[in-house]
Amino acid sequence: MTVIAGKVTANRANDSGIATEIANLPEQLAARLLSQTSDFRALIDIAPAMVWVATEDGACTFLSKSWVSFTGQDAADGLSSGWLQAIHPDDRTGVQSAFVSARADKRSYQTEYRVRTATGGYRWVLDSASPIIRPDGLLQGYIGSIVDNEDRKVAELERERSERRLQVALTASGIGTWEWDVVGNHFTFSPRALEIFGFEHGPVTYERLQDCILAEDLPEVQRLSKLALDPAVRAHAPYRYRIRRETAQRVRWVEAHGEALFESHNGALRPHTYIGTFLDITEHVEQERRAREDATRLELALHAADLAVWELDIANDRVSPSPALNKLYGFADDATPTADEFRSRYAPGEQERLEQLGREALARGEDRICAEVKHLLPDGTVRWLLIQAQSAAPLPSGGPRAIGVVMDITERKLHEESLAVAAREMEHRVKNSLTLVQSLVQQSFRPDRPYDEAKAIFDQRLRAYVDVTDLISGRENQDIEIASLLTRALNPFRQSEADQFLLEGLNSSVPSRIAFVLGLALHELATNSVKYGALSVPEGRVKVSWSTSDTEFRLDWTEMGGPHVTPPTRKGFGTRLLSGALLTNVKGTANLEYNPSGVRFQLVVGQPR
Repeated sequence: MTVIAGKVTANRANDSGIATEIANLPEQLAARLLSQTSDFRALIDIAPAMVWVATEDGACTFLSKSWVSFTGQDAADGLSSGWLQAIHPDDRTGVQSAFVSARADKRSYQTEYRVRTATGGYRWVLDSASPIIRPDGLLQGYIGSIVDNEDRKVAELERERSERRLQVALTASGIGTWEWDVVGNHFTFSPRALEIFGFEHGPVTYERLQDCILAEDLPEVQRLSKLALDPAVRAHAPYRYRIRRETAQRVRWVEAHGEALFESHNGALRPHTYIGTFLDITEHVEQERRAREDATRLELALHAADLAVWELDIANDRVSPSPALNKLYGFADDATPTADEFRSRYAPGEQERLEQLGREALARGEDRICAEVKHLLPDGTVRWLLIQAQSAAPLPSGGPRAIGVVMDITERKLHEESLAVAAREMEHRVKNSLTLVQSLVQQSFRPDRPYDEAKAIFDQRLRAYVDVTDLISGRENQDIEIASLLTRALNPFRQSEADQFLLEGLNSSVPSRIAFVLGLALHELATNSVKYGALSVPEGRVKVSWSTSDTEFRLDWTEMGGPHVTPPTRKGFGTRLLSGALLTNVKGTANLEYNPSGVRFQLVVGQPR
């Protein structure tokens, strides 16, 4: 059959030619890859994955530029067997064995090994390869891609060393497919689905399948199946349950994905087929029980990155759209955005930065750029994209072009920002702790006080400080008495011979999330007061008053009798915290005033109803 201008015509003479063309696709792919003028090769050279081509005896004939960038090895040095020099000596034999074994069966394969990087260290990679087979069935060679696998491999090795955590497989899990003829009540299982359930002989019936499901899970499975078969609901969310395999009688966890197909019957919709997949997730469930959050992060890190290719007609400033590119930039799959519409997603200043990078690359004689670019989508979502671009040869009918790839790196950027915030907070807390301990030493070990007495006072204050620090760390789902909280929070800052605090308010309780915010505020205020404010002098006083209602909690901190106060010239972490940063997880207001007579702080937090 031949397809011409959207019409299908019978053409037996062309059938064999099409078959030959399809059979030659692997060779054409390799030819495009090796062609110096091929756009396909240009895209491969700037893609994150490292691509290689080898003859049937394993001699490397092509290495993409990504290999050169990753390993620092010159492309010419890596040809033939030279690329093995970049492989860790302990892994070379395994790499060669994997190739030889796959070549014997003319099959695809995957293997993991360590590669020396341009910086001199080694990183784990995942190598996936497929055979290039000629129309006559002879093996012509292999084409493969290599991706950086370091993070997953390191995490996997760490889990093996820690509490016997199960390894997370990177290669595709064994997925079984199933189809249920609802009208005829007949099941069709793939070989893998039969293996998951331990079905070896005979047809799969509804009763046979039901008998494998554990009794305590069966009602929920039936409920979800009923929702999927209801034309008004059409539920298709994945669900998990336990089965006892028909053979071996082992209990396994299964994740099922399914979707019902409907038809009109006598004027009403009814399901006629229910199709889906089975996945044995026993190992995943066991791992999630011990480290759910770690497993989720790892899965996101491995699968969440999106990649899209693009082409820009420079003369006409027109981008060739694609569903993948549209998805990254927040457009509908079938949209055709203009180049300016794509640029409108750039965060302020990013377009100018990209243009500057382009000018600098051109000045260096380079024809490519790579940059991490911040984007702001219309719904307010911040997205970081890694943009790699390179000039391309013009088409016969067109002008200059640029081609490139885009990858979503938002998760990594957000993680980096979180680490930076955590580091700044840790640095601030350590400095405050050291300052406070120094103050405790000075207040406790006075010249006119016996050593034993001073040591006892210091130990008491230090224990009180540890006590309040433990309280600030948070107590989930517990109400805490305000008076008790104030006592514990302020004890480290009290002088035994003269209490500098005046407390006013009725004793009541607040939820742990408000207590946490209050503890943070009191600790920060008292620490700053010991360093600079009323608590830094014997005659200084601090008035702390509070009140509660059904809708809010209010705290007032007023310092008196201390040194003259001047506002700070810059906002440190503590100032930002007291100015509102501590309200990240609660609703309320925080007001910090640097009055000449003393610092005043007012905190209002909404009570949960």
